[in-house]
Amino acid sequence: MCDEKVTSTDPLNFQDGAFRSPTIYQIQVAVCKYYGIRHNELLSPRRWSRLVTARHVAMRLARDLTVASLPEIGRAFNRDHSSVHHALNHLSIEEQNDISDILAQFKKPQQDEVQRAERNPLKRF
Repeated sequence: MCDEKVTSTDPLNFQDGAFRSPTIYQIQVAVCKYYGIRHNELLSPRRWSRLVTARHVAMRLARDLTVASLPEIGRAFNRDHSSVHHALNHLSIEEQNDISDILAQFKKPQQDEVQRAERNPLKRF
């Protein structure tokens, strides 16, 4: 599993009712947990299939959920921006399905808060 922990319990930083997009690091940690790999493996130069898949998915999520540029994402993964570009353009169907599953994990805290508010409308978040 991931060898480093995110300090926030909410992966999307959904605090005080204000949405804050996740950081690239938080995305990396979520992907590590999903694939059962360590953070340093995700950033390593190894090209093992399971690491490449996890890396591609994390790069896609970083591009979709943050405002980071390709060079910024590349630096976060110890890669060049062209590697990020390649990852974004060569996602397999399995990787796209994994992205949906990981996004569901990110959205879960927000859904829990809404359900809690519906059960007790007088109590605020």
